[in-house]
Amino acid sequence: DPLSMYLMDINTVPVNLDTDATAAIVGKSFGSHRLPFSTKKTIEGAVAGFISALLLGLGLIWLEKSSNFLLALVPAVIFFIIDFLEDLPPWLSDNMLSAMVSALILKLIFFSNYWS
Repeated sequence: DPLSMYLMDINTVPVNLDTDATAAIVGKSFGSHRLPFSTKKTIEGAVAGFISALLLGLGLIWLEKSSNFLLALVPAVIFFIIDFLEDLPPWLSDNMLSAMVSALILKLIFFSNYWS
């Protein structure tokens, strides 16, 4: 449905920005377990970011009266994966990468369902 397509673009950027901020605050305040592939990030921050993305995504789809749970789940999972594996080069922003990958995967899911 066209509403889901519109929400994919609108929701991914604020969800990922809020999620990254939440992960940083929780990770710096309460984090004591480092992620295995990252020198700065913590498990506590990554989990808090995932929960934040999921809750914010669910809130946004509720506000838009959409029933597509993937609009909340995909950005949360993508954020967690990128955060977990991130020791990215300094010129590559994890915020931008998460938003772009989330939007791309959501569109691929949308189009694969649309054409089948």
